[in-house]
Amino acid sequence: MRYDLASPEWQLMQKTANTLVTRALSSGIASLTPDERTFYLVWIAEGEVGNGGMHAVCYNSTGDHLPDLPNAFVALGAPKKAALFRRLIASFGHDPPSSDHEVRLKQHASLPESSVVEINSLDDAFYSSEDVNEQLYSLAHKIRSSQGDA
Repeated sequence: MRYDLASPEWQLMQKTANTLVTRALSSGIASLTPDERTFYLVWIAEGEVGNGGMHAVCYNSTGDHLPDLPNAFVALGAPKKAALFRRLIASFGHDPPSSDHEVRLKQHASLPESSVVEINSLDDAFYSSEDVNEQLYSLAHKIRSSQGDA
């Protein structure tokens, strides 16, 4: 299946993402069903890594959900990507990354060089790992169908 920006599959995923991001921002992630939460978390993580790598996950609001990302990727059927996010979390050492943006920025800035190198290595591993478009499309279709909007 093709997933270019003009494809109907991509358009369905984009429409689903827009709806869920809007709801998560206005009502909180707890307002999302488990399937919606999985889609939302994977979508924002994929976008963040695609736009700036694993360090960007730490710098930006996606990092607020960092502890939830491994389970979202497992739920979607992408265990290799889940493992990469576990490694990202572990790179913070004994003090796990905070869900508070400002605290997490300070934590990230104080990481030892070995952790920075580890995080850098996760980018290549992420891109060579599972392609989740098929699973995201299937989940988007399921979500839209359950809402009577597929």
